[in-house]
Amino acid sequence: MRMTSLSTCFAALLAFPSGPALAGEAWDDISSMLFEGRSIEMQADGLELHAPYRATDDTRVMLGGRIELPEDVIIRKVYLVIDENPMPVSAVFDMKQATNHFAFDASMRLNGPSGIHLAVETADGRILVREGASKTSGLGACAAPPGTDPVTALKTLGQMTVQVADSGVATQKLAKLAGASAMAKESADRRVEITFDHPSHSGLQMDQITLLFLPARYIETVDLKANDQPVFSMTGSISLSENPSLAVDLSPETAAITVHMVDTEGAEFTRQFSLDQG
Repeated sequence: MRMTSLSTCFAALLAFPSGPALAGEAWDDISSMLFEGRSIEMQADGLELHAPYRATDDTRVMLGGRIELPEDVIIRKVYLVIDENPMPVSAVFDMKQATNHFAFDASMRLNGPSGIHLAVETADGRILVREGASKTSGLGACAAPPGTDPVTALKTLGQMTVQVADSGVATQKLAKLAGASAMAKESADRRVEITFDHPSHSGLQMDQITLLFLPARYIETVDLKANDQPVFSMTGSISLSENPSLAVDLSPETAAITVHMVDTEGAEFTRQFSLDQG
């Protein structure tokens, strides 16, 4: 299994206690480890968190956000943290272009009621955070049996599909579903949603026939290029849902994208898509 420095950090975060009563305490511990005691600007302006008040399906919840910062403030990294999940640092975007805005949504597992945090690290070292929370059935989605047979799932491993929509319409729809109001800014960006065929085994799921735990295997990184220019590298986690989807806003000039995915077993897949052809 490949291990990056972020993966090592995630592994350390597995030891954190979980439970709604410890939500604030969990975030304090997570943020202290993640940002090493640096000052954090809570409920910062320019950040909108997409998180539903109550999840309708704990195994597949769209979480994300929109970031619109002043022109002279550059985004370096974006973090999605699900406080009470076994691996709370659920997705990290390492931005490869100088930009002050970014919007994304990804399908995640919610292991139970949890605080949700969207954090931004800027190029000048600031940590900006917007927090919220989501309620769930509390059935433990990270340990829920997979929806497909593990052997069958591997036959389509790495396949990807892409859908393109007007960013403004898509963002408004997602924000409404998430119980948030989309920022009052007209956007001409293209919303691109990539769906990955991957079982995303958490390591906490039991094979219903053998009654043995399935080894953890999930998407470790996703690198995205637009018009052959790197946009971001995303580090994933066991919080990603089975066959996860990732939606991001890209420049309206984006005619094609290249997606490179690597999972924790070292399987690599690269796909290219022309957005003008859908």
